[in-house]
Amino acid sequence: MLKHTPFNWGKLLREMRQEKNLSIKDLGQMCGVNASTISSIENGKRGPGVDTLEKILFSLGYELDAVIIDAPPLKFISANAVRDRLSAKALES
Repeated sequence: MLKHTPFNWGKLLREMRQEKNLSIKDLGQMCGVNASTISSIENGKRGPGVDTLEKILFSLGYELDAVIIDAPPLKFISANAVRDRLSAKALES
């Protein structure tokens, strides 16, 4: 089975925030996202939703599109592999 390692948004966001010398509270006030939400994202307790991610990145001076383009590439999964997995799951049901 293919192992999927999710991108660590929390680590990236923490590095970006610290590069700007901002506290979690400061960033939260700038972007309108609760500081506890930012902390949970940075600590890997939850992933950011697209809207939240966009607000945080914009406040740090980045655009979501540019950050995603620079993110490490995902493993390619062929259409046949996806079809095979879906067929196998259907058979299990």
